[in-house]
Amino acid sequence: MKKTKQMAFCAIMSALGVVILLLGSLIEIFDLCTVLISALLIFVVCEELGNGKALATYACSAIIAFLILPTKQVALEYIIFGFYPVLRRILEARPKVICLSLKALYMIASAVATMALTRFFFTTGENSPLWMEIATAVLGIVCLILCDIVFKRFSRHYHQKIRKMLRIDKFFS
Repeated sequence: MKKTKQMAFCAIMSALGVVILLLGSLIEIFDLCTVLISALLIFVVCEELGNGKALATYACSAIIAFLILPTKQVALEYIIFGFYPVLRRILEARPKVICLSLKALYMIASAVATMALTRFFFTTGENSPLWMEIATAVLGIVCLILCDIVFKRFSRHYHQKIRKMLRIDKFFS
C-alpha cells in the first residue's frame, strides 16, 4: 500500500505541474513563474520520497508538457530548469566551495542553453545585438540565483510549517 500511495503522490504532483505549466503556456508573461512553481512541486517530491522518485516525476511531467503544451518554449524552460531541486539536493551534500562552483556552472550553462535554443528554434531568424544577448544571459543568471534563494527559504518554511499543515508525514505512514 505504501508504494501505491507514493506512486499516486508522484502522479498527482506531475499532473499538477503540467497544469501549472499549461497556464504559463497560455499566459506567456507567467512562463518563468510557472516553471519555478512546477519545480517547487518536484522539490516536495524530492524531500518526501527521495531523488529517484523526484526524477521520475520530473521526467513524466516534462515529457507530457512537451507533448501537450501549445507553447513549447515553456516546456523547454521546464526541461532545462525543472530538475534543479534534485540537483540542488545532490550538490548541497558536497563541500561549500564545490557546491557553489557547480551551481554557478549549472546556472551559466542553463542560461546559455535557454538562449541558444530560443534563438535557433523559437525565433524567426532575427539576430539580436550581442549586448542584448549578454544582458539577457546576465539577467537569467541573476534570476537563477534568486531561484536558489527561493528554494532555500522554501525548504525551511516547508519543513517548519507547510509539511505539518498538510500532514504529509501522516499520508505515507
